[in-house]
Amino acid sequence: MIVCYTWFHERFRVLPADASKETVRIYARAYILMLLTSQLFADKNANRVHLRWLPYLALMDDLDRYSWGSTALAWWATYLPRNDAGNQRVVSARLSLDRLRFCDFVWEPYSSPKVDAVGHPEILVDEYHRLWTAVTSLIYFAVIEWHQVDRVVSQFGGVQHLPQLALNIDWLHAKDGRGGDRWFPKYYQEWHFHWENRVDSVIPIGRVADPGPLAEYLDWWCRLIDSFDRGGSSQRIVTGTS
Repeated sequence: MIVCYTWFHERFRVLPADASKETVRIYARAYILMLLTSQLFADKNANRVHLRWLPYLALMDDLDRYSWGSTALAWWATYLPRNDAGNQRVVSARLSLDRLRFCDFVWEPYSSPKVDAVGHPEILVDEYHRLWTAVTSLIYFAVIEWHQVDRVVSQFGGVQHLPQLALNIDWLHAKDGRGGDRWFPKYYQEWHFHWENRVDSVIPIGRVADPGPLAEYLDWWCRLIDSFDRGGSSQRIVTGTS
């Protein structure tokens, strides 16, 4: 169900000076609902607010229980450009990336003091840092993304080893939540199970001074690239099959 922004603006224009605590909470829910729909999870409904978030705003004290970051990642991934090969600026950027050497990358930008100064103080606490390395699902209602961190071990200060086969979830990318109302935790029960048990899927990554890739990883990657250059399937690059 969706509601026009004009309804929100007319009804929640100015908080009364003598507002009760419950009225303040109602206004806060409305404001957060508009922020979620217009800023964090914006879509093509430019002037409308989706009410599917309301159940999550029922108890304001429980807002920090939800993983808003992983949800935003899942949503953001659906808006990555799919057909931009003809855009010369994108092609140029890709060439620049291809020419970078391993030592040219900043693998852990979040460890910078500048990021530390503006980030939440708990973001690098071990309890949460370990969850970054969980191989699990990222969920935004009907949008599911797979967080396969064994392919980006260098981003966590570890040595990149041969990755596992990538999970093919193209069929999930075709779903957008339309076609009837569903209670998503039940409809996508398997993926919610992965998320709820994310602690069990954390992979151990030992930090090293020089997190370069293993020689066998480089050999594997070169074989894939060579196969691709000779007209091989791009699916091999995605799944990691040589």
